[in-house]
Amino acid sequence: MLIASDTNDGRNSPLPGLSYWDADFRLGKVTKITEKLRVELSADFLNVFNHPNFLDPSFDTTNPAAFGVINTQLVPADRIQGSRWIQMGLRVDF
Repeated sequence: MLIASDTNDGRNSPLPGLSYWDADFRLGKVTKITEKLRVELSADFLNVFNHPNFLDPSFDTTNPAAFGVINTQLVPADRIQGSRWIQMGLRVDF
């Protein structure tokens, strides 16, 4: 029996998972104050269309009530929620 490097032999997840769809958008404006001084103002929109991405359904046959149920939203590692995020930025180069 061959086992993959991630210790998953393929029997734990026999079906392909749900697709992941995300669109990020950035607006910015760079202004030169002097020859060496520059200011950048930006706005980053993460998951701009607020599209939910869900975790794969449970295939636990020991719990029939949860078998095949999708009830958890995928949260990216750098966020605390999966919904749209907007962040503003100001950068000064001199």
